[in-house]
Amino acid sequence: MQDQAAASWAVLVFDMARTGEPDGERLVDGFASLEAALAYAEARVRGSVEELREPGQAPDALRRLWHMFGEDCVVIGGGYSGRDALDRYIARPADAAETDWPSLAPGAAPPRERRYYAAVSVSDRNPPPGRRFVHLVDWLKAASRPSRAELLTHFAGAARAAFARQGVADVELGEAGVVHLFELPDPPKPPADGRPERRWAVEVDFVCDDVKFGSTTGAVFAWPERPDGAALDAMRRLVVAAMLSMRGDGPEFADGSRILATRVEETDRPVTYD
Repeated sequence: MQDQAAASWAVLVFDMARTGEPDGERLVDGFASLEAALAYAEARVRGSVEELREPGQAPDALRRLWHMFGEDCVVIGGGYSGRDALDRYIARPADAAETDWPSLAPGAAPPRERRYYAAVSVSDRNPPPGRRFVHLVDWLKAASRPSRAELLTHFAGAARAAFARQGVADVELGEAGVVHLFELPDPPKPPADGRPERRWAVEVDFVCDDVKFGSTTGAVFAWPERPDGAALDAMRRLVVAAMLSMRGDGPEFADGSRILATRVEETDRPVTYD
């Protein structure tokens, strides 16, 4: 058994479709802790299950496919084998965050933070007659799509304050019901060429025919020179996506929107998207 104080841990990956072949096994080593190796192994096995899952598929059919074409992982000295948990993985589908094993590999770059617009309804666990809840909205950053539990943690302070304004000082928060949860496009990344960044206010007039809505919106971006071309296009797409997310339509409608006018001015206001 591997010493718990060992310098690193390793995961042995089995390609079930190539069992017995020279390249049917692969050792991934260099994990700094047992927990890191376990997280990688479980995410990789779950990812191989989800790649084979199809709508309406019977558990036995998915199990047979996994044994023929999936990937199994064993944490050397860690007491974990993916096949031992296979029935559990088949019974509960995993989301993207639970199968993102490449980001858990040793030496992987830290996951990028994504920006989300969330609209939630937080309930009172012990309400009076008639359901009592508060509606809240906010922007937040996270490495992956936030769960309901994570949203409740994010909105807990605002929810308690909202209940207090209703005269409920000792509320016991129930759950966060997700009304909208939209991921925004990334802002353009300034070129890493040593030039100092300046701040630019980008204002856009647009119309989205798909949702019969038009408006003016904008934000402040960091860029070394007056933005144009692909950089300006990305900025416009982002501000339109943000506006359509706040309306509840969703950021995908930005791609079908028509830009009527764009105004770009240097400013000393703080950057909106960093």
